[in-house]
Amino acid sequence: ILESLREDLAKVVVTEAYRKAVEALDKHSFVLLVGEPAAGKTTIASMLAMAAVDKWQAPMLKLDEPRKVSEHWNPDEPSQFFWLDDAFGVTQYEDSLVQGWNHVLPQIKTMLLKGAKIVMTSRNYIYNRARKDLKESAFPLLEESQVVIDVHDLPIDEKRQMLYNHL
Repeated sequence: ILESLREDLAKVVVTEAYRKAVEALDKHSFVLLVGEPAAGKTTIASMLAMAAVDKWQAPMLKLDEPRKVSEHWNPDEPSQFFWLDDAFGVTQYEDSLVQGWNHVLPQIKTMLLKGAKIVMTSRNYIYNRARKDLKESAFPLLEESQVVIDVHDLPIDEKRQMLYNHL
């Protein structure tokens, strides 16, 4: 997966959103990246995955369903890294995914306590819809460890560097 992203990662600019995501992952072992389409959520998640391989020697799994997280978790492998892109739906809200998360949230808490790291991404409009059905009270990290990526708020220096890297 990371090899396929090599060209895109070569153009990356370390933004404040990335720094906040690293901080959330270090502090909580979990981060939810929320933003508009093409805001950089997947790019940040891939950078975090690459860092996990280097920093924690963590095997990385990119999964697409909540139940797969619990199926692939190995309690004897404390440094696993799970990446769930579009956790609540790719282009629209998917009720089955949210209900799946509600079922595995208690296990997610245990996984994090045992050393696993989890990165989730979601488009803002999908996450805002999912919040109505998510049991956020059962997993407060959804709110605490959330990094909202707003491309419009990028400082001018970061925008210049992005343009330079893409040219």
